Amino acid sequence: MRIAMLASEAAPYVKTGGLGDVMQALPGELAKEKGNEVVLSEVLSQKELVVLNFWYTTCSWCIEEFPYMESAYQTYKEDIGIVALNPYTSDSIESIRLFKDQYGLTFDVARDVGLSTAFGVTAYPTSVMVDRYGTICLIVNGAITGEKYFNVIFEHFIGADYKQMLINN
Repeated sequence: MRIAMLASEAAPYVKTGGLGDVMQALPGELAKEKGNEVVLSEVLSQKELVVLNFWYTTCSWCIEEFPYMESAYQTYKEDIGIVALNPYTSDSIESIRLFKDQYGLTFDVARDVGLSTAFGVTAYPTSVMVDRYGTICLIVNGAITGEKYFNVIFEHFIGADYKQMLINN
């Protein structure tokens, strides 16, 4: 089980955090808790798409979205990586761990202490799609409330015929 605490300095990780920006090279470990780590650069080197999802435990739309995200993730987990980032300091690591277990989430869940600020996240949930080239290609503010929508997004980013394009939400 991966529950993680993100490093507190977001600035080195993202140029500006906007559509079309390229994620900067990430030094060392990005996320860590009890020996488990999520290294975004490693995920990007192994997957065709990384989804950074910003959420918190009492967000009703986040709770609505997660089952659809989890189901689509099960279909595409060989090709995509998801890191769900919780920026709320009132949500303890233990409450995040319990949330992950309660909702049966199998993707990485982390405590965010800076990336949401770098991305200017003001709505929850917010999903940021980073393609295989490290480019932020899609930012979805608000819940994605259907597995088919996740499937369409994931299918766009995977496969040999992928053509990079920015998608304005």
